This record gives sequence, C-alpha cells and structure tokens, in this order.
Amino acid sequence: MAKLSKFTYADDVPRWMRGELERAAVRYGLQNWAIDFAMAPLDGEDTDNWTVMATTSVLAQYKKGVVLIRHGLRRTAKNKRELRHELMHVLLSRIDHAFRQWLDTSGVRVTPQQEEMLNRLWADAEDEVVEHLLDVIEGA
Repeated sequence: MAKLSKFTYADDVPRWMRGELERAAVRYGLQNWAIDFAMAPLDGEDTDNWTVMATTSVLAQYKKGVVLIRHGLRRTAKNKRELRHELMHVLLSRIDHAFRQWLDTSGVRVTPQQEEMLNRLWADAEDEVVEHLLDVIEGA
C-alpha cells in the first residue's frame, strides 16, 4: 500500500503500525486528513483505571489531527484495534466539533462542574459508539 501523502510518522513509529493505520484510514475515508503519528510515554491512566494506549487530538474543521501512541505497544490484535479505535475518533470528530461549537455559542451557561460532567458523558458516549462501529465494520 502506498503511503498516504498527508500522513506523517515520527521515525520511531513501527512499520506494522503504519500499515494498520493506513489500511484503516482508507477504509474509514480519511485519505484527505492530515494526521501526524508519534510515539509518546502516555504513562497516565484514565479515571476508570484503563491504561491509556493512545490519544487523539483533532481540529475537525481543518481535517487535521495528531495521534500519540504509547511507547512499547506490541503487535497484538488488541493493540491493532486500539489504533483503529483512535482513527474512528478522527472520523467522528466533526460531530464533537459541532457539539462544542453549539456549547460555546448557544449562550447556555454551565458551571465548571457541569462542563466537566458534560465532557465526561460525551467522551463515554463517543467511546461506546466507536466500539460499536468497530464491531459493525469488523463483523464482530
């Protein structure tokens, strides 16, 4: 498979990851996105005690993103799925962007606690949808 021209990889991103990411990107229609991939320590855990394997930051309106992947991630089916999971977040980022635009411009006032709760609810719901879509796409 030819390298997607708008994807850039740090030198330490393994070849197997690049292949997995590019196959998924084509499958998800992300060829026109500019996405940078890099390895990172990612030593923290999220609030549910799940080890963070990768994180994604996206500017949906510009079709740009950054995916940081935990150093030392081995080539397993679970980790390959985690990479596809992150790209699915890129695919869904336009919906997230629209929600945040509305929240910022609607005039609805929320307290910091309410904003934290909204962000958590949104993130949990998005993760559930991502996992469901992966199951549907991959025939699980």
